[in-house]
Amino acid sequence: MFSGISQNFWINLIGFQIIWWVCVLFGNTWLAITWALLGCHLLFHREPISEACYILICATIGFGIDALLTFKGIFIFQESVFQDSSLKESSSIPPLWLFALWISFSATLRQSLGFFSKHYVLAAILGAVGGSGSYLTAEKFDQVSFGFTTWHTGFLLAFIWLILFPLLIWISHYIPRGRYAKVV
Repeated sequence: MFSGISQNFWINLIGFQIIWWVCVLFGNTWLAITWALLGCHLLFHREPISEACYILICATIGFGIDALLTFKGIFIFQESVFQDSSLKESSSIPPLWLFALWISFSATLRQSLGFFSKHYVLAAILGAVGGSGSYLTAEKFDQVSFGFTTWHTGFLLAFIWLILFPLLIWISHYIPRGRYAKVV
């Protein structure tokens, strides 16, 4: 416990990739694996309280933006938080696997993506390309469809991620560090 192994670049990056693929391929059906891996991340982190606060803040921001995009009809999910995948009805609430994915992504921001904490322009460029690309890939696996054309949605997501990724990195400077850091 608290060994810091989950902060290792490769372990953190591979853990995120596993969760990304599990969420995108299996949706809500394999959430137990996702939650277990995320629990291990905190269990094996040197600063679990600070990390949990940071993850929760970033995941809430990201999921909130995705919920707004879903509510506005830009994202269309067949699964939602309140139904299982067998119902196949469109919902204006994103599925739980997307929140798990946001938590997982947030767990990489101080570890495997920590390099960007001093490179905001590069973070903006990578965010625009990688962030939007992640949704475009999820669309190819039929986990999300778009209310606009793929091009329009891609450009909108690139603009959002151009700002969002550096913002999430920037927030890390304002979350107290330390195993027993006070949370204001």
